[in-house]
Amino acid sequence: MKFNSQRGARQIYLLLILSFIFLVSMFQINFASAQFFGRNFGGFSLEEGFRQLEPTISFVLGDVGGDMNIVFIKFLIFLLILAICVVALKRVPGINENPQLGKILSVIIALMAARYLTAEELIQFIWLPYGVLGIALSSLLPLIIFFFFIESLDSTVLRKFGWTAFGVIYFFLAAMRWTELEAEPFNLGWIYIAVAAISIIALAFDKTIREAIIVGAIKAGYDMNDIVNKAELSKELERVQSALASPYISGAEARKLKKKEKNLEDAIRRLK
Repeated sequence: MKFNSQRGARQIYLLLILSFIFLVSMFQINFASAQFFGRNFGGFSLEEGFRQLEPTISFVLGDVGGDMNIVFIKFLIFLLILAICVVALKRVPGINENPQLGKILSVIIALMAARYLTAEELIQFIWLPYGVLGIALSSLLPLIIFFFFIESLDSTVLRKFGWTAFGVIYFFLAAMRWTELEAEPFNLGWIYIAVAAISIIALAFDKTIREAIIVGAIKAGYDMNDIVNKAELSKELERVQSALASPYISGAEARKLKKKEKNLEDAIRRLK
């Protein structure tokens, strides 16, 4: 795992640019789209074209209520979440070894977020769920993805800002839902508190966590070297054993080859 500050900076700039575009569009899209989509071009109305494509668009992005503004908003949200997921999933063990799987999951997550964004019931289920399982999943899964995303950043300031914001969000969730989450044997709001506390711990031990990740990356590099060395030693062992099987070597040569064979076997055993 190689840490590249320039690459990390480009990823952050991309996310910031997409966020900026999304926010600006939220303010300007009503005015701009009302003028643009109401025009006729050679007798063809863009609004009429949208009406014809609405069933297909709704199938992909969900119900848009016949409003082109919602289509734009959902599309921008799709791009923003897609960019975040692509960066975050690259840091998740297992997924980072299969880039195609990461891309597929990123597209699926982004499409689901855009498709069901305006569905009040699903938003309630995802962000304000009830029950131990629902709250645990809506808390732990974002925490895991956010951890690998935030720890992929080389900037200490950005990492600390990210953990602070994440912790504050879950503290507020706990405060707002404390009364409605009272249940036996304990208030489920404590799950939010626990996630917020983990964020604060990650903030406090940011340097230690970063060092552990770097050490792990270095160790992974050593492990790869061991695999390469083991493969080369195994090939050499096969050549020695093939020579030992030859009827044209002398006794002295056979003894040297036997000693070489034993040394190679010992070396391979140490690498296991």
